[in-house]
Parts: sequence; structure tokens; C-alpha cells
Amino acid sequence: SYDVAELEPKSREESTYVLQEYFIPVNSIRSFIPKMKAIYDRYHVNVINVSLRHAYADKETYLSWAAEEVFAFVIYYKQGTDREARENVRKWTAEMTDAILSENGRWYLPYQPHASVEQFQKGFLKADKYFEVKNRLDSSHRFTNRLLDKYSPFIQGEIEKKRENIKGYFRDEAQTFLTVPEWYLVFNPKEYADFLEKGNDPSNFPFYASINEYWALYDRSMKLVSNAYPKNEEYNTMLNVIGISITLEYTAKMLYENTVGRVFSWFSNGTISDEERMIVEAQRAYSNFIYDKAWYEFKFMPWVKRIWSISNNANSNWFRKMERTLFFTLEFTFKAGYASLIEWAAKASYEEPVTDIFLLVSTTDSLQTFQNVKMIHQEGEKKIIGIKRWGSFTKTILSIADQNIDILEIGGNDEILVSVLVERKEKSNLDHYELLYESLVVSDMNLVREVYLISVPKLLGFVRDSKQQGIEVEHIFDY
Repeated sequence: SYDVAELEPKSREESTYVLQEYFIPVNSIRSFIPKMKAIYDRYHVNVINVSLRHAYADKETYLSWAAEEVFAFVIYYKQGTDREARENVRKWTAEMTDAILSENGRWYLPYQPHASVEQFQKGFLKADKYFEVKNRLDSSHRFTNRLLDKYSPFIQGEIEKKRENIKGYFRDEAQTFLTVPEWYLVFNPKEYADFLEKGNDPSNFPFYASINEYWALYDRSMKLVSNAYPKNEEYNTMLNVIGISITLEYTAKMLYENTVGRVFSWFSNGTISDEERMIVEAQRAYSNFIYDKAWYEFKFMPWVKRIWSISNNANSNWFRKMERTLFFTLEFTFKAGYASLIEWAAKASYEEPVTDIFLLVSTTDSLQTFQNVKMIHQEGEKKIIGIKRWGSFTKTILSIADQNIDILEIGGNDEILVSVLVERKEKSNLDHYELLYESLVVSDMNLVREVYLISVPKLLGFVRDSKQQGIEVEHIFDY
């Protein structure tokens, strides 16, 4: 028998009493209870009472909490009302939701919607049908609530309408596929710089395999978009231009390195000259630069001037040093001229690019402390944020992956490609995500690049799963 104060405090300024309810299949009760207790103990949850009740299977209702015969755990607990206490409840409820899902259970939806969009979709598999019926019968969304606001794909408040006025908000979803071969020309220079830093002979770099891998990725991308998206002739032309350019460049390098370069490598006495160290430094600077900016913006000529101003103090072979210096000078001088031409053509043909990618998210956390995140609009828990594109986008997503945030869409899209690097001999345990294909890391045959198609609401979950397994998330292809 409770007294009145135990049922509800006189004031909610400091604390209040709350209900949660979990529906667990009858045969899973014994395995669920220890999980529930462990979470309550770990977070010091002040549980007042746990009641049990029985429910039969409901296989007809779209948002049924009982896909099979279940017992309901009705939890009555006390919590603080300050921000820290509410955040603590959110954390342990998220963990409890995972525990419920691990037993094929459900939870009572009218209570606080702590579950992420990903968790909700996993728990209520017929939710899409419910939302479709709701939208058909109430297309103006006169009847709504916080659950619908968070989980329904048809709810569009004022914040969704603001998307139309943001320049560059909507991105072509097909470009998440088409940017893969383009980004290979960022990954491959990094491989080349890594290869040189390890002291390898440049003549041994797999230029032919690099060419082949670019066109293999191009073919895969074209095949994937051909039946699902309208043709993008402009992007296709660009991929052919850069593909032909890299083919010609690498063919020239391959011929040189396997003739003249290999002959002069015989003169090497095993000592690396200061000029060769400068070349490695230049290749690293270039590979780092193109992760965030267009390659043609890189300043090639200052590196040429620097290499000729070096006073070599290393006991290296003069013939090898001069051969490397002359070849580097020719390469970077040619690239400087070609870059100027491409930059002129790009500015003449295209308008100034939008350097941010925009996301619609749901979160109670402040994201303004994160570098490269801009707050554009906010309406309740929903926010439109801008994140710097290209390499910075991947770094930023990795940095916010552990925050209390649900990504609803990116650039107006609900799917995105992600690449990870895994050891060839160790299979990744990401089977519950859609693996599109594997790609070669041509300079290191111990590694393989896996490319996944990820639902945007599941992106942060994918990142967390990858981190947990020690898998490197290489890039998120932001259209």
C-alpha cells in the first residue's frame, strides 16, 4: 500500500515518477530478467515496482507489441527532473531497448519516445504500413503526437519546409554511387604516399592495378545507378575525363618507372637523398590536401622550387638523386599547368560549389561544440545542420557517432554509401548491413575495401558497429 507521496511527489521541480513497459516473449523471460537487472544496477535506477501481466499474440495490428504470446513488465520508477537526470534515463532506456530487441520483444509506444529511429524500425516491422494508412486518412496531419513527429516519414513541420530555401540542400542520391570512382583518385594518392614513406622503390608501385581498379569501380557504379536513377550525363562525362587523365598519367609513370626509373634505381646505394625525402613530403601534402579541396587548387610549383633549393647532406648517389629530382620537376610542372587549365574550365562551366552538406536530425544535444557543424534551423528536437563536405564530413560523422542523435536524412536522401578497410584474412561481422562489393587496396594486398549501402537512419549505428570491431571507416560518400 502506497501513500500519496509515493505515488507522485508534491512538486516535479526535483523529481517525478515515471512508467515504462516492456513486452517480452514468454520463452525469453528467464534470459531477459538478468539483462534488465544489470542495466538498472549499472545506472542506479530507482525502481519502485515491477508488475507482470500477460498478453496474447496480436498479429494483425500494425504497431502490435505482441508478435507472439508475451509477458509485460510494467516498470514504475523515480527519476530526477534536471538535464543530467533526463540524459541518464535516455542512456539506460536506449540500452534497455537493445536488450528488449535482443529477445525479440517490444515496448509500450505512448510513453517517452527514447528509442532511436533505427531501434523503432527494428522493433515495429509493420510501422511503414501504419504510417501509410495514417497519411492516407489524415494527409494534413491534423492528429499527431511526439511519436509521429519523431518516427513518421510523412510528418513535415515548418523545419522541413525550410529545406526548400537552403541552396544546395538537396543532393542527387545517385551521386553517392558515382562519387566512388572519383574518390578512388583520392584514396590512391594516399596509397602512393604511404608506399613511399615505407621506403619502397617508386618503380614497384602498382600503377597498372590502380588504373584497372578505377575503371572497375566506374563500371560497378554505372551498373548500380543505370536501373535505379535517371542518367547523369554531366557526372558521367566528368568521370570519363578524369578516368582518361589518370590512365594517361599512370601509363606514362608506369613506362618511365619500369625503364629509366628502374635503371637509375640500380645506382642507389641504399641511402635516401634529402631531395627524395622532399618528394615523399610533397606527395603526402598532395594526398592530404585533396581530401578536402579540389586537386587543381593544390600549389605544385612551390614544391618544385623547394626541391631545387635543398642542400643535400645525405651520402646518396648523385645520379639517382638527379634522376628523381628531374622526374619530380617534370611531373609537378606538368600538373601545375594542367591544374590551371582544369580550374579555368571548372569556373567557366560551373557555379561556385556549395561546400556544406545538410542534414535533418533529431536530437536534444547541442552540436555546436563540434568543429565543422553549423546550426541552420531548429524546431523542437529537429534541427537542420550543415557539415563541411568531402573528407571533413566523414571525420565529423565519426566524431558525433556516440551522441544522442538520429539522422533523418542527408541532402534530402535516405541512403548513402560507406567504405571500410578490413584485413583480408579477417572477415568483418557487418552481415546485417548491405555489402555492395569489395574493392582492391592495390598497394597492400592484406587489406580489402568493402563498400556498403546504408540506410541514413542506420548510419551512426553502422559507424558504432565498425568502431566496436576495430574496423576503419574510410569514407562516407556525401553525394
